[in-house]
Amino acid sequence: MTYPFAAFLTITLSSAFSPGPNNIMSMTVGQKYGFKKSFIFILGAGLGHLTLLFILAYLNGVLFTFIPAIQGVMRIIGTLYLTYLAWVVYKSSSADKESTPTDTVINKKMFISAYFFQFINPKSILFTITIFSTYGFPYFDNMLPILFMICVMNFSMFSALVTWSAFGSLLHPFILKHQKAFNSIMALLLFYCALSVSGIFPIIQNLLVS
Repeated sequence: MTYPFAAFLTITLSSAFSPGPNNIMSMTVGQKYGFKKSFIFILGAGLGHLTLLFILAYLNGVLFTFIPAIQGVMRIIGTLYLTYLAWVVYKSSSADKESTPTDTVINKKMFISAYFFQFINPKSILFTITIFSTYGFPYFDNMLPILFMICVMNFSMFSALVTWSAFGSLLHPFILKHQKAFNSIMALLLFYCALSVSGIFPIIQNLLVS
């Protein structure tokens, strides 16, 4: 059986670099605190995602049947948290890139929130399980190729976060002049992600069709 590596790589990269909660927050943090300081957020998200990948790979068979039972709870938690993040981004102001006495507290909060958000993002969890179930375990009967998949998936995400953060940092001088508009756009994108996670769009589509 020929392994569809091109398909796996394409879907992994497209998912990693497309707009989503992690990328939007990475761009926002990069713009607000600068590219260098945003690595705290990127490191937290990257390590959280890596931990999630190992857990899902190890428990793939169990979780594939267990996740649907708690999917509703996951959607509620993810939706509420993304809505909260949207509100925080909307109300936030620009930050000076120089060191401040609260840097340690800010860095700790960014790392912790970025790390643990990976475990309440139902789209990320369900996508990962689908990838393992489609491109992983049907082809491999040992963990070595799965470890390679984990490395590719996490490196793709890490690269995307770095790219989005760099983009936000480079635009800092321009965005600083339009801070409120930028915050509003980022908040709306995060709120859109929250609505997407909630599963309300298919419901609305079905109502419109019927």
